[in-house]
Amino acid sequence: MLRKRKYYVRHKILGVLQDNLSRFDAQEHVNIQDIKLTLQELVTASHLNEEEIIQEMNYLNGIEEIEWIWQSGVQSFIILRKGTISYFDRHLLYEGRKEVLNDINDYLKNIATTILLAIAGCTFIFNLIDTRQNQKNIYKMESELRQLKDTVQMLKQKK
Repeated sequence: MLRKRKYYVRHKILGVLQDNLSRFDAQEHVNIQDIKLTLQELVTASHLNEEEIIQEMNYLNGIEEIEWIWQSGVQSFIILRKGTISYFDRHLLYEGRKEVLNDINDYLKNIATTILLAIAGCTFIFNLIDTRQNQKNIYKMESELRQLKDTVQMLKQKK
């Protein structure tokens, strides 16, 4: 499917966090310590690299789909309700596909504009060439007409 990788990575992160949260669905009381995942656990579970995860975590935290927790120098993450909804609605995958389609649309518009500009330029040049040729033909016909007129006048004067 066409989509930018960052959207796939964001969806994958939400998926891993949601899967971890879902393990505790049947329990009444869940401790936040149980549902949070450390960065290393997230790297292991998602099969993504650490740098990619951190980069996208900043975004997901900024739009309040995850919570970033620092405890004793260790960073952990939990999925928030908004993130769960986004994951199950496949919102980020849809946004990624939409962005790629918009990029393709922009690219096609640029190509179409370039082609139309080239066609307009060629049409202008061909019209210019035709106009010059027509002007030469008009001058030639005017010259021939003058010669005919002069010839007719000379014939009238001889009579």
